[in-house]
Amino acid sequence: MKPIYIFLKINVYLLSRVFFRCQRMLNRPKRINGPIILMSNHPSAILDPILIGANQNLSIHYMVRADIFSKWLTPVFTSMQMIRIFRAKEDGRESMDKNKATFDKAKHLLNRGKAILFFAEGYTDDVFVRMLKPIKKGPVRLGFETLVENNWSRPLYLQAMGLNYTDPGKFRSELLYAYSELVDLRQFKIPYIENSAKTVMDVTRLMEDKMRNLISDCSNPQIATLVENVSVISRRGMNQENHDRNWTLPERYKYTKNLAQKLNSSQSEEKEGFENPDLRRLNEELSSYFTDLHKTSIRESWVYEASEKKRVTANKLLLLLFGFPFFIAGIFHSALPYLFTKRMVESRYKRKVFWSGVKLCLGLVIFGLWNLPAIFGFYHFIYPSIWLGLAYYFVVVPLSLVIWYLWKKTFWDLMGSQRANKETVSKFVQRRTVLKEKITALGLD
Repeated sequence: MKPIYIFLKINVYLLSRVFFRCQRMLNRPKRINGPIILMSNHPSAILDPILIGANQNLSIHYMVRADIFSKWLTPVFTSMQMIRIFRAKEDGRESMDKNKATFDKAKHLLNRGKAILFFAEGYTDDVFVRMLKPIKKGPVRLGFETLVENNWSRPLYLQAMGLNYTDPGKFRSELLYAYSELVDLRQFKIPYIENSAKTVMDVTRLMEDKMRNLISDCSNPQIATLVENVSVISRRGMNQENHDRNWTLPERYKYTKNLAQKLNSSQSEEKEGFENPDLRRLNEELSSYFTDLHKTSIRESWVYEASEKKRVTANKLLLLLFGFPFFIAGIFHSALPYLFTKRMVESRYKRKVFWSGVKLCLGLVIFGLWNLPAIFGFYHFIYPSIWLGLAYYFVVVPLSLVIWYLWKKTFWDLMGSQRANKETVSKFVQRRTVLKEKITALGLD
Protein backbone atom coordinates (compact mmCIF):
# COMPACT_ATOMS: atom_id res chain seq x y z
CA MET A 1 0.00 0.00 0.00
CA LYS A 2 1.53 3.31 -1.06
CA PRO A 3 2.15 5.87 1.75
CA ILE A 4 0.19 8.57 -0.07
CA TYR A 5 -2.71 6.10 -0.51
CA ILE A 6 -2.70 5.42 3.25
CA PHE A 7 -2.57 9.17 3.96
CA LEU A 8 -5.49 9.90 1.64
CA LYS A 9 -7.42 6.87 2.89
CA ILE A 10 -7.22 8.10 6.50
CA ASN A 11 -8.11 11.67 5.57
CA VAL A 12 -11.05 10.69 3.35
CA TYR A 13 -12.27 8.36 6.11
CA LEU A 14 -12.22 11.22 8.62
CA LEU A 15 -13.77 13.68 6.18
CA SER A 16 -16.52 11.19 5.27
CA ARG A 17 -17.46 11.21 8.96
CA VAL A 18 -18.01 14.95 8.61
CA PHE A 19 -19.76 14.77 5.21
CA PHE A 20 -22.19 12.01 6.29
CA ARG A 21 -24.35 12.15 9.39
CA CYS A 22 -24.43 8.36 9.55
CA GLN A 23 -22.70 5.42 7.82
CA ARG A 24 -23.50 1.76 8.42
CA MET A 25 -22.18 -1.50 6.99
CA LEU A 26 -24.08 -4.80 6.55
CA ASN A 27 -22.10 -8.06 6.28
CA ARG A 28 -18.81 -6.24 6.78
CA PRO A 29 -16.16 -7.74 4.43
CA LYS A 30 -13.39 -9.76 6.04
CA ARG A 31 -9.76 -9.94 5.03
CA ILE A 32 -9.07 -12.83 2.67
CA ASN A 33 -5.92 -14.49 1.40
CA GLY A 34 -6.39 -14.12 -2.32
CA PRO A 35 -7.46 -11.74 -5.04
CA ILE A 36 -10.98 -10.34 -5.08
CA ILE A 37 -13.14 -8.48 -7.59
CA LEU A 38 -15.77 -6.25 -5.99
CA MET A 39 -18.81 -5.44 -8.13
CA SER A 40 -20.81 -2.43 -6.99
CA ASN A 41 -23.71 -0.31 -8.17
CA HIS A 42 -22.76 3.25 -9.13
CA PRO A 43 -25.24 5.86 -7.85
CA SER A 44 -22.82 8.74 -7.29
CA ALA A 45 -19.92 8.87 -9.76
CA ILE A 46 -16.69 10.03 -8.03
CA LEU A 47 -18.06 9.77 -4.50
CA ASP A 48 -18.50 5.98 -4.73
CA PRO A 49 -14.88 4.79 -5.18
CA ILE A 50 -13.32 7.11 -2.61
CA LEU A 51 -15.86 6.13 0.05
CA ILE A 52 -15.56 2.39 -0.57
CA GLY A 53 -11.78 2.59 -0.41
CA ALA A 54 -11.74 4.71 2.74
CA ASN A 55 -14.22 2.64 4.73
CA GLN A 56 -12.91 -0.91 4.57
CA ASN A 57 -9.66 -2.73 5.30
CA LEU A 58 -8.79 -3.83 1.76
CA SER A 59 -6.31 -1.88 -0.33
CA ILE A 60 -8.44 -1.40 -3.43
CA HIS A 61 -7.63 -0.52 -7.02
CA TYR A 62 -10.53 1.06 -8.88
CA MET A 63 -11.63 0.90 -12.48
CA VAL A 64 -12.80 4.46 -13.16
CA ARG A 65 -14.03 6.10 -16.38
CA ALA A 66 -11.18 7.92 -18.09
CA ASP A 67 -13.01 11.16 -18.91
CA ILE A 68 -13.09 12.34 -15.26
CA PHE A 69 -9.26 12.48 -15.11
CA SER A 70 -8.88 16.23 -15.55
CA LYS A 71 -5.40 17.74 -15.28
CA TRP A 72 -5.80 19.03 -11.75
CA LEU A 73 -7.47 15.86 -10.37
CA THR A 74 -5.32 13.20 -12.11
CA PRO A 75 -2.55 13.23 -9.42
CA VAL A 76 -5.17 12.78 -6.67
CA PHE A 77 -7.03 9.99 -8.47
CA THR A 78 -3.81 8.17 -9.41
CA SER A 79 -2.59 8.38 -5.80
CA MET A 80 -5.88 6.80 -4.73
CA GLN A 81 -5.14 3.76 -6.97
CA MET A 82 -7.72 4.61 -9.61
CA ILE A 83 -7.17 3.01 -13.03
CA ARG A 84 -8.52 4.62 -16.20
CA ILE A 85 -10.98 2.56 -18.18
CA PHE A 86 -12.07 3.86 -21.56
CA ARG A 87 -15.54 3.74 -23.09
CA ALA A 88 -16.40 4.13 -26.74
CA LYS A 89 -19.27 6.55 -26.11
CA GLU A 90 -17.18 9.13 -24.24
CA ASP A 91 -13.64 8.43 -25.48
CA GLY A 92 -14.14 7.29 -29.09
CA ARG A 93 -13.79 3.81 -30.53
CA GLU A 94 -10.06 4.20 -31.15
CA SER A 95 -9.46 4.65 -27.43
CA MET A 96 -10.84 1.17 -26.71
CA ASP A 97 -7.46 -0.28 -27.72
CA LYS A 98 -6.07 1.33 -24.58
CA ASN A 99 -8.28 -0.93 -22.48
CA LYS A 100 -6.08 -3.91 -23.35
CA ALA A 101 -3.27 -2.36 -21.30
CA THR A 102 -5.78 -1.50 -18.57
CA PHE A 103 -7.01 -5.09 -18.26
CA ASP A 104 -3.46 -6.47 -18.46
CA LYS A 105 -2.61 -4.28 -15.49
CA ALA A 106 -5.74 -5.50 -13.67
CA LYS A 107 -4.80 -9.16 -14.25
CA HIS A 108 -1.30 -8.45 -12.98
CA LEU A 109 -2.73 -6.94 -9.78
CA LEU A 110 -5.09 -9.89 -9.27
CA ASN A 111 -2.22 -12.34 -9.73
CA ARG A 112 -0.47 -10.48 -6.92
CA GLY A 113 -3.49 -11.04 -4.66
CA LYS A 114 -4.89 -7.50 -4.88
CA ALA A 115 -8.51 -6.26 -4.78
CA ILE A 116 -10.11 -4.52 -7.76
CA LEU A 117 -13.39 -2.65 -7.68
CA PHE A 118 -15.69 -2.43 -10.71
CA PHE A 119 -18.79 -0.29 -10.96
CA ALA A 120 -20.52 -2.93 -12.98
CA GLU A 121 -23.36 -0.78 -14.31
CA GLY A 122 -20.81 1.17 -16.33
CA TYR A 123 -22.24 4.65 -15.81
CA THR A 124 -24.15 6.88 -13.39
CA ASP A 125 -27.52 8.55 -13.99
CA ASP A 126 -27.58 12.35 -13.90
CA VAL A 127 -30.50 12.19 -11.46
CA PHE A 128 -30.23 9.88 -8.45
CA VAL A 129 -32.69 6.97 -8.91
CA ARG A 130 -32.99 3.83 -6.81
CA MET A 131 -32.56 1.42 -9.72
CA LEU A 132 -29.90 -1.04 -10.83
CA LYS A 133 -29.04 -0.89 -14.52
CA PRO A 134 -27.97 -4.10 -16.37
CA ILE A 135 -24.40 -4.88 -15.40
CA LYS A 136 -21.45 -5.47 -17.72
CA LYS A 137 -19.66 -8.77 -18.29
CA GLY A 138 -16.15 -7.27 -18.01
CA PRO A 139 -15.50 -7.98 -14.30
CA VAL A 140 -16.48 -11.66 -14.56
CA ARG A 141 -14.58 -12.12 -17.82
CA LEU A 142 -11.50 -10.55 -16.23
CA GLY A 143 -11.73 -12.98 -13.31
CA PHE A 144 -11.90 -16.04 -15.56
CA GLU A 145 -9.08 -14.81 -17.81
CA THR A 146 -6.90 -14.29 -14.73
CA LEU A 147 -7.61 -17.83 -13.53
CA VAL A 148 -6.76 -19.24 -16.96
CA GLU A 149 -3.45 -17.35 -16.97
CA ASN A 150 -2.42 -18.77 -13.59
CA ASN A 151 -3.78 -22.24 -14.51
CA TRP A 152 -6.54 -22.08 -11.85
CA SER A 153 -3.82 -22.41 -9.23
CA ARG A 154 -5.29 -20.10 -6.58
CA PRO A 155 -8.76 -18.91 -5.56
CA LEU A 156 -10.22 -15.73 -7.03
CA TYR A 157 -13.29 -14.29 -5.36
CA LEU A 158 -16.20 -12.18 -6.54
CA GLN A 159 -18.23 -10.12 -4.11
CA ALA A 160 -21.31 -8.01 -4.86
CA MET A 161 -21.96 -4.84 -2.94
CA GLY A 162 -24.65 -2.20 -2.80
CA LEU A 163 -24.31 1.49 -1.98
CA ASN A 164 -27.49 2.88 -0.44
CA TYR A 165 -27.49 6.67 -0.06
CA THR A 166 -30.29 8.74 1.40
CA ASP A 167 -29.09 11.44 -1.02
CA PRO A 168 -25.52 11.41 -2.38
CA GLY A 169 -25.68 15.07 -3.36
CA LYS A 170 -26.40 16.48 0.11
CA PHE A 171 -24.07 17.32 2.97
CA ARG A 172 -24.87 15.44 6.20
CA SER A 173 -26.79 12.70 4.38
CA GLU A 174 -26.50 8.98 5.21
CA LEU A 175 -25.00 5.90 3.57
CA LEU A 176 -25.41 2.17 4.09
CA TYR A 177 -22.94 -0.32 2.56
CA ALA A 178 -24.28 -3.85 1.97
CA TYR A 179 -22.08 -6.82 0.94
CA SER A 180 -22.93 -10.29 -0.37
CA GLU A 181 -21.15 -13.50 0.55
CA LEU A 182 -17.97 -14.31 -1.38
CA VAL A 183 -18.22 -16.33 -4.59
CA ASP A 184 -15.16 -18.49 -5.42
CA LEU A 185 -14.88 -18.30 -9.20
CA ARG A 186 -13.00 -21.62 -9.37
CA GLN A 187 -16.24 -23.53 -8.75
CA PHE A 188 -17.21 -22.67 -12.35
CA LYS A 189 -14.02 -24.14 -13.86
CA ILE A 190 -15.66 -27.07 -15.70
CA PRO A 191 -18.62 -25.05 -17.11
CA TYR A 192 -16.16 -22.35 -18.25
CA ILE A 193 -13.93 -24.85 -20.05
CA GLU A 194 -16.98 -26.37 -21.77
CA ASN A 195 -18.61 -23.05 -22.77
CA SER A 196 -16.79 -19.89 -21.71
CA ALA A 197 -19.25 -17.36 -23.18
CA LYS A 198 -22.30 -18.96 -21.54
CA THR A 199 -20.54 -19.31 -18.19
CA VAL A 200 -19.44 -15.66 -18.20
CA MET A 201 -23.05 -14.65 -18.90
CA ASP A 202 -24.46 -16.98 -16.22
CA VAL A 203 -22.08 -15.76 -13.52
CA THR A 204 -22.71 -12.14 -14.52
CA ARG A 205 -26.47 -12.71 -14.06
CA LEU A 206 -25.75 -14.40 -10.70
CA MET A 207 -23.81 -11.34 -9.51
CA GLU A 208 -26.48 -9.01 -10.86
CA ASP A 209 -29.11 -10.82 -8.79
CA LYS A 210 -26.93 -10.51 -5.71
CA MET A 211 -26.49 -6.77 -6.33
CA ARG A 212 -30.25 -6.29 -6.79
CA ASN A 213 -30.81 -7.91 -3.41
CA LEU A 214 -28.47 -5.42 -1.72
CA ILE A 215 -30.19 -2.19 -2.81
CA SER A 216 -33.66 -0.69 -3.15
CA ASP A 217 -34.03 -1.71 -6.77
CA CYS A 218 -37.08 -0.29 -8.55
CA SER A 219 -37.95 -1.95 -11.85
CA ASN A 220 -38.87 1.33 -13.58
CA PRO A 221 -38.71 5.11 -12.95
CA GLN A 222 -42.41 5.38 -12.02
CA ILE A 223 -42.00 2.85 -9.23
CA ALA A 224 -38.86 4.67 -8.08
CA THR A 225 -40.85 7.91 -7.83
CA LEU A 226 -43.67 6.20 -5.92
CA VAL A 227 -41.20 4.56 -3.52
CA GLU A 228 -39.62 7.94 -2.77
CA ASN A 229 -42.95 9.71 -2.30
CA VAL A 230 -44.40 6.98 -0.06
CA SER A 231 -41.18 7.04 1.99
CA VAL A 232 -41.60 10.77 2.55
CA ILE A 233 -45.18 10.47 3.80
CA SER A 234 -44.52 7.37 5.93
CA ARG A 235 -41.21 8.86 7.17
CA ARG A 236 -39.83 5.32 7.41
CA GLY A 237 -37.69 5.13 4.29
CA MET A 238 -34.34 6.31 2.94
CA ASN A 239 -35.43 9.88 2.21
CA GLN A 240 -32.86 12.33 3.51
CA GLU A 241 -35.02 15.29 4.51
CA ASN A 242 -38.14 13.48 5.74
CA HIS A 243 -37.69 10.53 8.05
CA ASP A 244 -38.38 9.55 11.64
CA ARG A 245 -35.16 9.62 13.69
CA ASN A 246 -36.52 6.80 15.85
CA TRP A 247 -35.99 4.44 12.92
CA THR A 248 -32.37 3.34 12.46
CA LEU A 249 -30.69 3.54 9.06
CA PRO A 250 -30.70 -0.30 8.61
CA GLU A 251 -34.43 -0.37 9.44
CA ARG A 252 -35.17 2.38 6.92
CA TYR A 253 -33.02 0.60 4.33
CA LYS A 254 -34.99 -2.62 4.87
CA TYR A 255 -38.31 -0.77 4.61
CA THR A 256 -37.35 0.95 1.33
CA LYS A 257 -35.96 -2.27 -0.15
CA ASN A 258 -39.10 -4.24 0.77
CA LEU A 259 -41.35 -1.46 -0.54
CA ALA A 260 -39.55 -1.49 -3.90
CA GLN A 261 -39.81 -5.30 -4.10
CA LYS A 262 -43.52 -5.20 -3.26
CA LEU A 263 -44.26 -2.61 -5.95
CA ASN A 264 -42.07 -4.45 -8.48
CA SER A 265 -44.04 -7.67 -7.90
CA SER A 266 -47.31 -5.83 -8.62
CA GLN A 267 -46.15 -5.01 -12.17
CA SER A 268 -45.54 -6.95 -15.37
CA GLU A 269 -41.97 -6.43 -16.52
CA GLU A 270 -42.98 -5.18 -19.96
CA LYS A 271 -45.31 -2.44 -18.64
CA GLU A 272 -44.19 1.01 -17.49
CA GLY A 273 -47.44 2.28 -15.91
CA PHE A 274 -49.25 0.85 -12.89
CA GLU A 275 -51.61 -2.03 -13.60
CA ASN A 276 -53.24 -1.73 -10.18
CA PRO A 277 -55.72 1.21 -10.42
CA ASP A 278 -55.33 2.02 -6.70
CA LEU A 279 -51.54 2.31 -7.07
CA ARG A 280 -51.99 4.39 -10.21
CA ARG A 281 -54.31 6.84 -8.41
CA LEU A 282 -52.01 6.98 -5.38
CA ASN A 283 -49.04 7.73 -7.60
CA GLU A 284 -50.92 10.54 -9.37
CA GLU A 285 -52.18 12.07 -6.12
CA LEU A 286 -48.74 11.95 -4.49
CA SER A 287 -47.13 13.53 -7.54
CA SER A 288 -49.78 16.27 -7.54
CA TYR A 289 -49.27 16.85 -3.80
CA PHE A 290 -45.49 17.31 -4.09
CA THR A 291 -45.81 19.43 -7.25
CA ASP A 292 -48.21 21.79 -5.44
CA LEU A 293 -45.88 21.94 -2.43
CA HIS A 294 -43.07 23.05 -4.72
CA LYS A 295 -45.23 25.66 -6.47
CA THR A 296 -46.27 27.25 -3.18
CA SER A 297 -42.76 27.02 -1.60
CA ILE A 298 -44.13 24.93 1.27
CA ARG A 299 -41.91 22.20 2.66
CA GLU A 300 -43.31 18.78 3.44
CA SER A 301 -41.65 18.89 6.86
CA TRP A 302 -43.74 21.95 7.77
CA VAL A 303 -46.92 20.13 6.76
CA TYR A 304 -45.89 17.07 8.79
CA GLU A 305 -45.12 19.20 11.85
CA ALA A 306 -48.53 20.90 11.54
CA SER A 307 -50.38 17.61 11.00
CA GLU A 308 -48.74 15.93 13.98
CA LYS A 309 -48.84 19.12 16.08
CA LYS A 310 -45.10 18.80 16.61
CA ARG A 311 -43.49 21.56 18.66
CA VAL A 312 -40.10 21.75 17.03
CA THR A 313 -39.60 25.51 17.11
CA ALA A 314 -38.14 25.36 20.65
CA ASN A 315 -35.55 22.77 19.59
CA LYS A 316 -34.56 24.87 16.61
CA LEU A 317 -34.24 27.98 18.78
CA LEU A 318 -32.01 26.09 21.23
CA LEU A 319 -29.75 25.01 18.36
CA LEU A 320 -29.58 28.58 17.08
CA LEU A 321 -28.81 29.92 20.56
CA PHE A 322 -26.21 27.45 21.79
CA GLY A 323 -24.74 26.76 18.37
CA PHE A 324 -24.15 30.42 17.60
CA PRO A 325 -20.51 30.53 18.86
CA PHE A 326 -19.66 27.54 16.65
CA PHE A 327 -21.53 29.19 13.78
CA ILE A 328 -19.28 32.25 14.11
CA ALA A 329 -16.20 30.02 14.25
CA GLY A 330 -17.53 28.18 11.22
CA ILE A 331 -17.73 31.41 9.23
CA PHE A 332 -13.97 31.83 9.57
CA HIS A 333 -12.96 28.16 9.41
CA SER A 334 -15.47 26.77 6.94
CA ALA A 335 -17.68 29.22 5.06
CA LEU A 336 -15.07 30.70 2.72
CA PRO A 337 -13.33 27.40 1.72
CA TYR A 338 -16.75 25.72 1.41
CA LEU A 339 -18.18 28.43 -0.84
CA PHE A 340 -14.96 28.64 -2.88
CA THR A 341 -14.94 24.86 -3.44
CA LYS A 342 -18.66 24.84 -4.25
CA ARG A 343 -18.37 27.60 -6.84
CA MET A 344 -15.23 26.14 -8.43
CA VAL A 345 -16.65 22.62 -8.80
CA GLU A 346 -20.10 23.64 -10.01
CA SER A 347 -18.65 25.95 -12.66
CA ARG A 348 -16.25 23.28 -14.03
CA TYR A 349 -18.52 20.22 -13.94
CA LYS A 350 -21.87 20.55 -15.71
CA ARG A 351 -23.19 17.16 -14.54
CA LYS A 352 -24.41 17.48 -10.95
CA VAL A 353 -23.69 13.82 -10.27
CA PHE A 354 -19.96 14.67 -10.11
CA TRP A 355 -20.31 17.57 -7.69
CA SER A 356 -20.37 15.85 -4.29
CA GLY A 357 -17.39 13.57 -5.04
CA VAL A 358 -15.18 16.30 -6.47
CA LYS A 359 -16.15 18.64 -3.63
CA LEU A 360 -15.07 16.00 -1.13
CA CYS A 361 -11.70 15.45 -2.88
CA LEU A 362 -10.97 19.11 -3.52
CA GLY A 363 -12.44 20.23 -0.21
CA LEU A 364 -10.06 17.90 1.61
CA VAL A 365 -7.14 19.90 0.20
CA ILE A 366 -8.62 23.41 0.33
CA PHE A 367 -10.21 23.02 3.76
CA GLY A 368 -7.00 21.54 5.18
CA LEU A 369 -4.69 24.23 3.82
CA TRP A 370 -7.05 27.07 4.73
CA ASN A 371 -7.15 26.02 8.38
CA LEU A 372 -3.46 25.21 8.93
CA PRO A 373 -2.86 28.68 10.44
CA ALA A 374 -5.43 27.79 13.13
CA ILE A 375 -2.85 25.50 14.77
CA PHE A 376 -0.33 28.31 15.13
CA GLY A 377 -3.01 30.86 16.02
CA PHE A 378 -4.19 28.62 18.85
CA TYR A 379 -0.58 28.19 20.03
CA HIS A 380 0.22 31.91 20.05
CA PHE A 381 -3.09 33.48 21.08
CA ILE A 382 -4.99 30.90 23.16
CA TYR A 383 -2.62 28.40 24.82
CA PRO A 384 1.01 27.54 24.01
CA SER A 385 0.55 23.82 23.33
CA ILE A 386 1.08 22.35 19.88
CA TRP A 387 -0.92 19.25 20.89
CA LEU A 388 -3.93 21.31 21.91
CA GLY A 389 -3.48 23.25 18.67
CA LEU A 390 -3.64 20.00 16.69
CA ALA A 391 -6.69 18.89 18.70
CA TYR A 392 -8.36 22.20 17.83
CA TYR A 393 -7.52 21.66 14.15
CA PHE A 394 -8.85 18.09 13.99
CA VAL A 395 -11.86 18.43 16.32
CA VAL A 396 -13.13 21.99 16.66
CA VAL A 397 -12.55 23.01 13.04
CA PRO A 398 -14.55 20.10 11.49
CA LEU A 399 -17.22 20.49 14.19
CA SER A 400 -17.55 24.17 13.33
CA LEU A 401 -18.19 23.21 9.67
CA VAL A 402 -21.04 20.87 10.68
CA ILE A 403 -22.62 23.33 13.10
CA TRP A 404 -22.20 26.26 10.67
CA TYR A 405 -24.06 24.28 8.02
CA LEU A 406 -26.80 23.04 10.37
CA TRP A 407 -27.21 26.48 11.98
CA LYS A 408 -27.59 28.15 8.58
CA LYS A 409 -30.02 25.47 7.37
CA THR A 410 -32.10 25.61 10.59
CA PHE A 411 -32.24 29.41 10.55
CA TRP A 412 -33.63 29.60 7.01
CA ASP A 413 -35.99 26.69 7.63
CA LEU A 414 -37.37 28.41 10.74
CA MET A 415 -37.74 31.71 8.92
CA GLY A 416 -39.53 30.01 6.04
CA SER A 417 -41.93 28.11 8.29
CA GLN A 418 -42.86 31.28 10.17
CA ARG A 419 -43.57 33.16 6.93
CA ALA A 420 -45.58 30.29 5.40
CA ASN A 421 -49.28 30.93 4.84
CA LYS A 422 -51.00 29.02 7.65
CA GLU A 423 -54.22 28.55 5.68
CA THR A 424 -52.27 27.02 2.77
CA VAL A 425 -50.39 24.73 5.16
CA SER A 426 -53.63 23.55 6.76
CA LYS A 427 -55.01 22.61 3.31
CA PHE A 428 -51.90 20.52 2.69
CA VAL A 429 -52.38 18.91 6.11
CA GLN A 430 -55.80 17.65 4.99
CA ARG A 431 -54.37 16.28 1.73
CA ARG A 432 -51.48 14.65 3.57
CA THR A 433 -53.85 12.93 6.02
CA VAL A 434 -55.86 11.42 3.14
CA LEU A 435 -52.68 10.25 1.38
CA LYS A 436 -51.36 8.67 4.58
CA GLU A 437 -54.65 6.77 5.02
CA LYS A 438 -54.48 5.48 1.43
CA ILE A 439 -50.88 4.35 1.92
CA THR A 440 -51.91 2.44 5.05
CA ALA A 441 -54.93 0.90 3.32
CA LEU A 442 -52.68 -0.41 0.53
CA GLY A 443 -50.27 -1.93 3.06
CA LEU A 444 -47.36 0.30 2.05
CA ASP A 445 -46.61 1.92 5.40
